[in-house]
Amino acid sequence: MPMPTYFKAPLAATPLAAAIVSVTLVTAALVAIAALSGCARSIVTDALPTNYDRTDPAAEVVFYHNLANMNKVSNDEALHALTLLADDEDPTLDYDARVKAAKERGWLNPDFNQPPDLVAQKGLVAECLVRMLQIEGGVWLKLLGPTPRYSVRELVNLGVMPEESSERQAMSGAEFVGILGRARDSAILEKMRELRKTAG
Repeated sequence: MPMPTYFKAPLAATPLAAAIVSVTLVTAALVAIAALSGCARSIVTDALPTNYDRTDPAAEVVFYHNLANMNKVSNDEALHALTLLADDEDPTLDYDARVKAAKERGWLNPDFNQPPDLVAQKGLVAECLVRMLQIEGGVWLKLLGPTPRYSVRELVNLGVMPEESSERQAMSGAEFVGILGRARDSAILEKMRELRKTAG
């Protein structure tokens, strides 16, 4: 299956790569706390601004650096980072425009109406990634579509999300940045396989 041409720049050349390197220094305790508290839906009161100056090349680096240090990730931060992962840029400057664009691209269901500062759950991120990467998945994913539960299971099987993941869990910023990095690696590897098949 041909992979979408969402991933333009090599991973090593992106601000995301620098954030992933820094995440390796974060202790496992932070991820464990996020997993234990994942079922409690709450508000991120100190969410990062996502309407920073797009002409400032350092602003995106600062965003990823600060995101990796967040205790929890908000819906707005998650959608902004997912858009950056797909396009290497995010032309939208507010949450409503970001949600609208994600719905138009099929990442979000039409009835999605969660607020921007609500803690993002793994199910939401997994569903967006499965749709974004056009992952066909196993039997249940094919039968039921990319529901949060089966999207998470598929990404666990692919090694993108940790083994203990469930759709209602929250994520620390460090865990989320790690998921983004593994999703990008997986997409690049799949694209390379498809190119080799075509060349052969």
